[in-house]
Amino acid sequence: MCITAKLNFLVVGYTRKKDAELVELVVKGDHKAFEELLNRYQNAVTNFAFRILQNSSETEDIVQEVFLRLYRTVNTYNESSNLQTYLFTITKNLCIDYYRKKKPMITNEPPEVAYHDNTEKKIYSLEMRDRVEKIIAGLPKNQRAAIHLCYEHSMSYQEISEVMGVTVNSTQSLIYRGRKKIREELSAFS
Repeated sequence: MCITAKLNFLVVGYTRKKDAELVELVVKGDHKAFEELLNRYQNAVTNFAFRILQNSSETEDIVQEVFLRLYRTVNTYNESSNLQTYLFTITKNLCIDYYRKKKPMITNEPPEVAYHDNTEKKIYSLEMRDRVEKIIAGLPKNQRAAIHLCYEHSMSYQEISEVMGVTVNSTQSLIYRGRKKIREELSAFS
């Protein structure tokens, strides 16, 4: 087997492993396994942090800290919980700490997203998405976070309540109030 084939096998081997297997490898000092976890979750963590902070430079700092904490505490990670939920909990807590320490600079800078708008339908869809994102950005941070976890990450109410540290009823209420505000604002555009 040539070197290129061996390297491809190793890379594919990591991408096929479950999170729990990668965590075990990271505990044993396997840096490639940590790199795979980073590749899997960096975008999701970045998007979640940005939705809460609405500031790209602070988001970068938070994301770096999230993965540093994961690396430092990986041996204490409880495999019975979902790794994404664990990472989002760390992210939420760091964002709360950020708000406690500093008054955030709020920008209207959207996250970097590649769009392919080659038809009128897609253009309309993008315009509507932009309106919805602006409305969501104006929601209180807990509603914004709950809406983001629900729709961007398809998390259940139970998972969202674990990430946010609130009851399932509180999660349902946050999402209900967020949806209501979005509907109200969208009807004003019509």
